[in-house]
Amino acid sequence: MTAITRDDTQQMCFVTTDDGRDLAIPYQAIASWRALLGLESYDTALETIIEHTHPDAEPVDWAAKYDQLRDANDTDDTTAEQQTAAPAMALRAAATHAPSQLDPIRATLAALETAFITQVKQGGTQ
Repeated sequence: MTAITRDDTQQMCFVTTDDGRDLAIPYQAIASWRALLGLESYDTALETIIEHTHPDAEPVDWAAKYDQLRDANDTDDTTAEQQTAAPAMALRAAATHAPSQLDPIRATLAALETAFITQVKQGGTQ
């Protein structure tokens, strides 16, 4: 079983994989991978990062992912809808969400993800 230890001071996840690899994954990486790849959760983002540490992993076309995120249509209506739906979605997610070691840092990851998306949309971080 993969073991995860968080260091909130350094904002890092230290992971020992099932096959004995030791990885240090910054919180920022988890947040940005989720945003760039359109993943459903931070847990999925962490799992995807771990999978992509294998030498035979399929490479990601990062330039295309940045372009896609930068060019995504963010209208005021969409933002308002998301904010209105957020409490209901959070309740549904909590009801179906399996406990995770990332639960205590979800707010931090969300803030990092939001800042990252803003930076990409302004033409930075590539």
